[in-house]
Amino acid sequence: MPTKPWDKQRFRRFLFALFTETLFLNLDILHFQPLSLWSRLLPPLLLVLGLLGSAYEVRPLRFAGWVGIMIFLLISLLASFPSEDYLFGGPDSGHLGMPRTVGNANTLVRVIIGMVITLLLFQLYRRLQTSPDRE
Repeated sequence: MPTKPWDKQRFRRFLFALFTETLFLNLDILHFQPLSLWSRLLPPLLLVLGLLGSAYEVRPLRFAGWVGIMIFLLISLLASFPSEDYLFGGPDSGHLGMPRTVGNANTLVRVIIGMVITLLLFQLYRRLQTSPDRE
């Protein structure tokens, strides 16, 4: 049994942020190239472990949640920029024509979405640590 009384609204907000993060990582339309399996699964898994760490007050599991947020930040920032394979067609491309162009607004929107989700996760995860009466 969890050792803390849970604020249901706070818990629901964190689950919504976790769902948003998972959706961002798994929608291929938001990335120039599909992400690998580990980058789709690792951050949400670490955040779930962190959520359990918050419920049972286990510090190593709480730390896993923070690591999950930082890994998500790195993945969301790095996936927001097109790779060389995307621009030049990759090794399977038979033509040597002009590289693809990517608009700045397209990249900027992806960076902003990743940053907003990261800030949301950071804020909500930090609040899971504090009890409602200490705020």
